Parts: sequence; C-alpha cells; structure tokens
Amino acid sequence: MKFVTTSLPALCRKFRHLGGGPIVASALLSLLAMMVPFSAPSAAPVETGTAATGGLSKSTKIIHVKNLNDSGPGSLREAVKKKQPRVIVFDIGGAIELDSDLRIESPNVTIAGQSAPPPGITLHGHPLKIKTGNVVVQHISVRPWSQTLSKKGVEADAISVMECRHCPPPTSDILIENVSASWSIDEVIGLWGDNLQHVTIRNSLIAEGLRNAGHPKGVHSMGLLIGQMVSGVEVTGNFFVSNLRRNPVVGGGASAFVANNFIYNPGGNSVHLYKGANTRASLIGNVTKQGPDTDDEITAFQIQGDLAIDSPGAEIYAADNHCCDGSVSGGEYRLNPPLSSDPITVSRFWKVMPAQDVWAWVSRFAGSRPAERGRTDTRIVSGVESGGGKVIDSPLEVGGDVVLPSTEPPPQLPSDPQAPAGVGNKTRLEAWLCLRHFEVGGPQTPQCPEATDDLRNAFKRP
Repeated sequence: MKFVTTSLPALCRKFRHLGGGPIVASALLSLLAMMVPFSAPSAAPVETGTAATGGLSKSTKIIHVKNLNDSGPGSLREAVKKKQPRVIVFDIGGAIELDSDLRIESPNVTIAGQSAPPPGITLHGHPLKIKTGNVVVQHISVRPWSQTLSKKGVEADAISVMECRHCPPPTSDILIENVSASWSIDEVIGLWGDNLQHVTIRNSLIAEGLRNAGHPKGVHSMGLLIGQMVSGVEVTGNFFVSNLRRNPVVGGGASAFVANNFIYNPGGNSVHLYKGANTRASLIGNVTKQGPDTDDEITAFQIQGDLAIDSPGAEIYAADNHCCDGSVSGGEYRLNPPLSSDPITVSRFWKVMPAQDVWAWVSRFAGSRPAERGRTDTRIVSGVESGGGKVIDSPLEVGGDVVLPSTEPPPQLPSDPQAPAGVGNKTRLEAWLCLRHFEVGGPQTPQCPEATDDLRNAFKRP
C-alpha cells in the first residue's frame, strides 16, 4: 500500500467565533504517511463524478406532480414509474407521506425539486431508492424515519443508490445535488454494489443519522457509506452534521474524490477509510469541527491501523484537511514529514477551494433550497453556528418535521421548452431549471455555469 500527502505547516488552532459571525475553520492539518519508503502512484488518476443528464433529451417528457398523495394519478410515485426520459416537476409543495419505499428503477429521469413552490418537497416515512442509471435528483428533502420503521428494525437509509446487476443500463451516472437528507436508521446516504459507478453527491446536507432507532446492530448514526468496490464517486461541498461515523467512509476497493466537505459534531470518525485491496482515494480540503458528541481525540481523517497489511495496492492522497486537537489514529501510522504527489483520484466537475473557504460555502449553498431553508434545515445549521446540536435517537427529540402545503402557485414553465434558449447551448427547459436552481439558492455548477441575469434575460427575448 502507498500513502501520500501534501502539507501545510503543522499548526493547530481551535475553531473560534469572530464577533458572532461565521465560523472560521483553522485547525490541525493531519499529515499521515505510511511508515515505509514512498513510491509514486502506479497508474493514472481515476476520474470521478458524473456528467449525468437525467431526463433531459430530445424526447424528454415533462411530467407534473399535481398532489402530495403517496400514489395514483398526479403523484410523484406515478411519475417515477414512467419508462421514457422524463423531467419531473412539481405543481405543489409540501410533504409526501410515503407508504412504502419510493423506487427509481427506470433510467433517464430528473427529479427537479427546484420547480416546486415554497416550501418545496419533503419525503417522509420511507426511503428513496435508486436502482438504475442516468438519474438526477435536486432540491428535495428526504427524512424517512417513522415509528413503524423503527419498531420493525428496518435498516432504512434516507437515500440508497444500489447496483442492479440485470438492468440495462447498469446503475451508473447518478447526481444527487442540493438535497437535504436526515433521520435514517441505517446510513443517511448509502452507495452499495460492486458494479455501481460514477456517483456524485454534491452541495447536500447529510445530517442527524439516528443513533438508537431500532437498527439490528444497535447504536448506529452513519452519514455516507461509499461501499466496497463502488467506483468513481465524488463527494464535494457537502455539510455533514451530527452523524457519529461515516462522514463519509470509503470502503475497501472503492475509488472516491472527497473534497471541501464540512463535518460538524462527528462522534468517533469524521472522514475515514476501511481496509481493502486497491482502494483509491483523494481527501482534500475537508474541515472537521468538534461538537458535543465528538471524541476528544478526533482527527481530520482516520485510517484503520491494519490497512497496510490487509490492503495491498491501496493508494491514498491527502491535503489541506483541517481538524481539532488530537493525534492521528491507527497504530500503523504517525505524523510524518511531508511527501508530495499528484492526487490519486480527480474530478472533472469540482474546482477545489482552500479549506478555510469551506464553511462559507456550505453555510450558504448546502442542502435543499438553501435560500429558503425550512424549519428542520434552519435548526440544524443554526446549531452548528452556535456550537450546539446533538446526535439524536428520534426526531421527536427535536420537535419532528413540520412541512405545510404550499399556498403559492408553481413557477411557470417556459413555452416551447425544447426550443433553444439562446444561452449556453441550452434548451428553454434546461435554462429554466438552472434559473430555478439559482432562485432557490443553488450555486453555479458545471451544468449551470451561467450567471442568473443571463438566464433571466434569455426569457425576456422575443
């Protein structure tokens, strides 16, 4: 196994408030290196992430969700079941109480939560499960906990992405962007399957995985699992809050690019890695801030002490990861003079920012509809700002989730949606979806690089 890292001065300063303003992340950079001579990576960097287009194509069908029913005509479940390339938009906002798991099993679909009127769309009661390819999910909240699930001991994620061995196409190219996910019994988000590849989790709020909520293994509270052998995963710009572990974890044999995530109040692990042959991971510019449930000896990232023995061929790169006081965990590792190398995995879709800028990014852009956060997201973010918050066993400890139905009409879709918009080679539908993404608080992305005013002006032209 090879372990490489670049460095900053080994200086540790605790997180602090400046005049009651934003949190400034300035802390220990964990410099880890294997206690063997260094040799350069043996292969070209692995490209991660996805350029998923979802339902956008020349044959796209726009499907309107017209009610908050679990199923039947006009429901989200009915829209998800369709087979053709489809963009799902919402004529109503509020909470959908799911009677069973919501499964996406037909490819080429976009769930555009930014299309809904305030307060947007929240899924309650059961998980969202993705088991197909070319899927885009944006600007929805998923909070699956229910007393029924808890009593049954169901290992429910909020969002699960799983391989489908016999599905054409395979499970690949999944974009989960500006989503708020919480209150899971298992992982908040779980990626699993040897043939699962090219998944991006970006600018999302991954929070309050439940600790004692009926999981068969007992204490849980897990943020994001990148399962063993899952390949080409990008985890960027996310806000992890009050999950005991897996913020995220990279499983053995997986390949992942984990950059510019802010982790608040982890328990025993912030970003960490499991043993396994041929793991490829780059950990860059991630920030961990202690909270009420955080172990005193937490570090910026953790690696199992036996990784060197049990993980032949694994390659790990780390740079600019900041945390609180504490020594590096894992008996096989120690603080080491800096080595240098290129990243082991790279992203074509994310421009890495310095760790000191990550708090400003996630506090402004992470989660569903960040410009108009609902009660639960506002409470979670405010808890980070005040140094409060906690790992919970049940949503009832924090007042549950109150989401009232919308009282405003939906934003008007553009006429002639497949016509050119005259900006960025986009159709009018694509430009409108980007505009709505900006209007509810999303940042510029590779799919939406234009300025807001340019998109608005495109719809003013005759």
